[in-house]
Amino acid sequence: MADDKTKRGSPDRKLVSAQERYEVNDLAKKVQLPAPLVKKVIEQVGPSRARVVQKLETMKRNGK
Repeated sequence: MADDKTKRGSPDRKLVSAQERYEVNDLAKKVQLPAPLVKKVIEQVGPSRARVVQKLETMKRNGK
């Protein structure tokens, strides 16, 4: 699992879990895209928040 609630701080902030609804919703709100799309991207590219945001921003720019 990508998110271990016992490990908090900087390393954990670099990850996002598709299993945690609040993390998906928070990220969806940040990038202004639907939560199901955000969850799908997390499952595709992995738990790295930076990679997920980069992919979502690219999709947003391209209108997908």
